[in-house]
Amino acid sequence: MAKKYYTILLSVVVAGFLALSFPAVGQDQKGSEEDQQSAVDEEKDRMSKEAQTAMVEAQRAFEKKDFATAKKFLIDYLATKPADVPPEVYLMLGFYWYNESKFDEAIKVFKEGHEKFPDHHDILSYYAAVLYEGGKFAEAGPLMEKTYETSTKKPINLLEAAAGAYYQIEKYADAKRVIRKMMSTTKEPKENWFNMLLGICFEEEKYDEAEKIIFEALNLFPMSAVYWQQLGMVRQAKEDWYGMAGAMEIRTNIKPPEKTADFKEIYNIYNSLNLPLRVIKGIEMSAKDKALEEKEYLQIADAYARAMKIDKAVSYLDKQIQKKPSSALMLKKAEILLNARKNKEAIKACDDLIAFNPNEGGAYKIKGLASWDLEDWEGMRVAFTRAQSFKEHRREAEDGLDYLKSLDEAKKSSMQ
Repeated sequence: MAKKYYTILLSVVVAGFLALSFPAVGQDQKGSEEDQQSAVDEEKDRMSKEAQTAMVEAQRAFEKKDFATAKKFLIDYLATKPADVPPEVYLMLGFYWYNESKFDEAIKVFKEGHEKFPDHHDILSYYAAVLYEGGKFAEAGPLMEKTYETSTKKPINLLEAAAGAYYQIEKYADAKRVIRKMMSTTKEPKENWFNMLLGICFEEEKYDEAEKIIFEALNLFPMSAVYWQQLGMVRQAKEDWYGMAGAMEIRTNIKPPEKTADFKEIYNIYNSLNLPLRVIKGIEMSAKDKALEEKEYLQIADAYARAMKIDKAVSYLDKQIQKKPSSALMLKKAEILLNARKNKEAIKACDDLIAFNPNEGGAYKIKGLASWDLEDWEGMRVAFTRAQSFKEHRREAEDGLDYLKSLDEAKKSSMQ
């Protein structure tokens, strides 16, 4: 069953890519006045007068928010089919289309520019970014990688975008390859990169690989509750129940859940795996600073008993009974003693309960069962006779009395 356990958050800061600052007449530039003049002269020599005019007029219209006119200047210029179109024309026109969220038109312009100027890094960058934002992931992925390789600064978000593009089209091998490449660039890989790898592994249901990745992450982030929780999820998928419980316990110790429902989930897991002492820990942690309720006292006592810590269970109940006696607590004590075959103590606990609440039918039933185990037939008869009057215990009481009847009949037969 394929589930998306994680949403891989991958984004390209297109605004950063497309924060173009186009040259304008008289614009300040760094360097000496002589250098500035030299750069201007070189730019003029490279561009035709028609190209310069179209670009300057387009930029002026754009700054006035007259976007249609801005685009028209450049489109009209291109319509003349000039021999040497400067790359800046494609950059500006592509950006103008992008600014109006016309991705298809922007992509068309940047594509044409890239075909004419395949080594122009800015055109390549903007082309890749707009492809990504326009949802053209199959084309965006390789171009994002190429942009990274040709960049002098090597911005890592380009590789993040490439991995995201490959993920979107389910080219998981390429996505993982790019993420591993990102990790190789630093001694301190980001947690998000591990999360990206894990998301892919869950998509592919490759849980052994996911487990290895989690341990890689834990070597760097050993106190991350998230990775311990993910390890629990992986082991659950692998049906390694005890491994799951161990991972979840570490996660709980590092960062206890904020919601009671989350503690209940942990409690249920421990309970199903028959880990009673962890059940107790889960219940006590869930209470935090609040007092436990009676049902939780009963669960803790029952867990001690399941762990074969009978004396601990009884002393725990005695402590609660001393604080606030109740039929439920006293009945649980008698039940635990009966199951441990401490019959005399169980009978004493039943007598205490009957004195506290003579209408607790369970006390008579347990007293009858303890007497049966001790072969105290008269005590058994008296207890089950009383238990008969309680509907919920009638069947077991009648079974006990039927046994006594058959026992009496056997004795009479042996005496004849």
